Amino acid sequence: MAEKRRVILTGANRGLGKRTAEILLEKYAPGFVYIFTQRSKDHAELQNHLHNINKTAEFEIRDLEVADKKSRDAFIQWYKQKYHTVDVIFNNAGVYDKNLDTGARPTKGVSEFTLGVNFICK
Repeated sequence: MAEKRRVILTGANRGLGKRTAEILLEKYAPGFVYIFTQRSKDHAELQNHLHNINKTAEFEIRDLEVADKKSRDAFIQWYKQKYHTVDVIFNNAGVYDKNLDTGARPTKGVSEFTLGVNFICK
């Protein structure tokens, strides 16, 4: 039997990430191991929701705060120890502080933070 392909989906607990996780489990579960990440430490709600979609799908949910380097490093260390390689990454998670959005052009600091996390992963 061929080894299962490994897929990481960040920001899987809401919005587009959650819907993507649902579709992956509905249509593409066999042959894949899914690692869904979320910022929240409470995985029970997402775990139950996804398990109800496909009770035989192979997935796990891990903590990952993409804006926090320590969180990223911890996730990478765990992943490398358990899986070693990755086949697909859906880098859905990102940050945007809508409290700082005044409708005007964003400040240099807000722009650098948003780009740094969402695109560069400083």
